[in-house]
Amino acid sequence: MALRQFPDGYYKQFIPKTGIPTRIYKYNSINDNLLNSLKDGYLWFSKPLDFNDPFDCWTALIDFSEPEDYLKKLAKDRFAHLPRNERRNNERKLMKQSHRATGVYRLLIDKTAAMMGVCCFTTKNDHILMWSHYAEKHQGICLEFDPLVQLDYFLTAEVHYTDQFQPLNYFKSDEDALIIMAITKSTVWEYEGEIRVLRPTENGKQFFNKSALTGVIFGCKTPVHIIDDIRKLLTDSGYHNVSFRQATMAKDRFQLSIEDLH
Repeated sequence: MALRQFPDGYYKQFIPKTGIPTRIYKYNSINDNLLNSLKDGYLWFSKPLDFNDPFDCWTALIDFSEPEDYLKKLAKDRFAHLPRNERRNNERKLMKQSHRATGVYRLLIDKTAAMMGVCCFTTKNDHILMWSHYAEKHQGICLEFDPLVQLDYFLTAEVHYTDQFQPLNYFKSDEDALIIMAITKSTVWEYEGEIRVLRPTENGKQFFNKSALTGVIFGCKTPVHIIDDIRKLLTDSGYHNVSFRQATMAKDRFQLSIEDLH
């Protein structure tokens, strides 16, 4: 049985309600992985099993009960080419196995989740906590991308935050159930305003068009030599339309501002 895949253009319905954002951001610490990804032009799509939140992409968000109607439709499609009597016999045999469908399809989703790739972004470039957690205590960088430059790569789905989720029945809406599993998180993460790019059966390095990287924001504590090194790396690696800015601390409130670097 094949792993689940999203039909072409399917999850456009999960684009943020305000539409595709004109800019999305990804916070990063400075390390060899980041430098290599910038040099070669790829982002890392993580497996859900590697996430630090065990509830993230949790298969409990999918209900596998009542498979009968789903199996009837499956049988109709699968055996349509057979003679009438043979088709009916095969349909009956399949329906007698309906009690096994829950386990079979649960295993299928587990395998899909193990192979899925997820890349996480936000629409916020000045969030103090995210600079602290994901950008080396404000010493790292925040990458800015324009999704419209490469929409097939950066088609985003908005994360839904909730405390009491209602599992969606796989047999009534299989693609919806898989997407909902991948974009539902606890409200404790809501401050991140996360949006995601999903790959149903791909993870690891995913190469992007370098024109999609439109900016780099340095943290308020990023060392000067790191700033110089990153700027040189991007110039040498073929990035031609990248703006450089830096977060600065306000003097009278807990807030960052993003200012141009020259």
